[in-house]
Amino acid sequence: KGPFFFGAQLSIVDIALFPWAYRAISVGIFETYRGPEFALDSKEFAGVYQWLKACEELEAVKSTLADPQDLKDTYHRYAEGTAESKVAEAVRIGKSAHEHG
Repeated sequence: KGPFFFGAQLSIVDIALFPWAYRAISVGIFETYRGPEFALDSKEFAGVYQWLKACEELEAVKSTLADPQDLKDTYHRYAEGTAESKVAEAVRIGKSAHEHG
């Protein structure tokens, strides 16, 4: 056992999940734009919080983390419907990004 998904060693699963967990949990994107009911309970999800902390403490992660406010500002455009990416446009017209040209 260890702090990472499969134990003591960082794995591809940790690497794939961490950026999304960081945004959702550490930065608080969901509760910022959708309300406090979207926050994960730190007691109920203690294992997730421990895993996240272990990942955040890695020097390679610390040195590459995006600024939380920059992330919030980026997601703000999506939350308000003002993002100008192809993905945002596709969502506004009810299509998936690969269907929208």
